[in-house]
Amino acid sequence: MALQSYAARHAAGAARIAAVNGGSVKIYNGSRPAGLTNQSLATYISAATLVVSFTLNSTAFGADSNGTSSLNLAAPQGNGSQIAGTASATGTLSASNTTSGFAVFCDSSNAPVWSCTAGLNGSGAEVTIDVQPQSGGTVNLTGYTHTESAGT
Repeated sequence: MALQSYAARHAAGAARIAAVNGGSVKIYNGSRPAGLTNQSLATYISAATLVVSFTLNSTAFGADSNGTSSLNLAAPQGNGSQIAGTASATGTLSASNTTSGFAVFCDSSNAPVWSCTAGLNGSGAEVTIDVQPQSGGTVNLTGYTHTESAGT
């Protein structure tokens, strides 16, 4: 991977986070497979167990700053500190590791844009939720910060 200038990193980060405006974050049980493309991710998730889905704001992220931006947890989708969702299945996410769940950010047409690790608060996962999902129960998405790669 080539090194990116600040301007290129900023533009790439801004474009990626804009792609999920009004989209969703879907959390699945299990480890995220390595080396997925968007096409293979779509195939993989069609067979995975969806645990909970969260609707994103029309402005899903705050402003990009040097390739980094935090998920917008404000109204109308969130309350400033979390976004609520209803679990569609019982989850097995961990509070102590990042390999028990993964999240997929989707655009407004439900197409996957990127994936990352998911787990309970304190797990070290990239996307965090507050409780172990129980089918029909409320789950709160509590955080995610997107960092665009600077390259190597």
